[in-house]
Amino acid sequence: MATRIYLMPMLEVGNGRAPKYMASPINQTGLAVRWSGMDFGYEPLALVAADVTPAQHTALAANADVLAVPVDLQSSPGVGAVTTIQTYLESYNVPADWVNTTLTYAQILKRASVMFQLAQRLHGILGNVRLFGGAVTLSSTLASLPASARQSLLDAAASFGWDTSSLAGASTVREALKFAIGAWGIKPVQLMDVVL
Repeated sequence: MATRIYLMPMLEVGNGRAPKYMASPINQTGLAVRWSGMDFGYEPLALVAADVTPAQHTALAANADVLAVPVDLQSSPGVGAVTTIQTYLESYNVPADWVNTTLTYAQILKRASVMFQLAQRLHGILGNVRLFGGAVTLSSTLASLPASARQSLLDAAASFGWDTSSLAGASTVREALKFAIGAWGIKPVQLMDVVL
């Protein structure tokens, strides 16, 4: 077994949420393997580390809604992989215009996970309410958000101790989420035994 990293949808099951392909108390149909996940706030996406066999990895990676990360996290994606990563993340409202061939997979995962951390704090403040949907997109300005969502996003960033004074009404949601990458600094992010 090896620890592999995946991006996959989150399921709403009863009163809970779980990664689509991972078994849990609320998702009995997923793989019964050791896993750790980080959701993108209340959005339907999770970053998951799982101990899987080669056959289990092949089965997971075969799902069209799963993005499997290479086992060598210190390698860099080629041009085609960059496009795939950007398309996948953007389809779930995770800014990905910064993904390029000069970054390693570990660096890409860390940056994405930092935005996930901010989204989790936002979920903690807003409750079970999605930021995206309806008229809100990555291109929406902070000024165009409902006042409670705008303030909650700024409060979520401030809860990390970050100076949010550079985020103004004309800033986009994309810019606000990407702001987290620089604000996070060098602190590691860990999923199971994988340190990013």
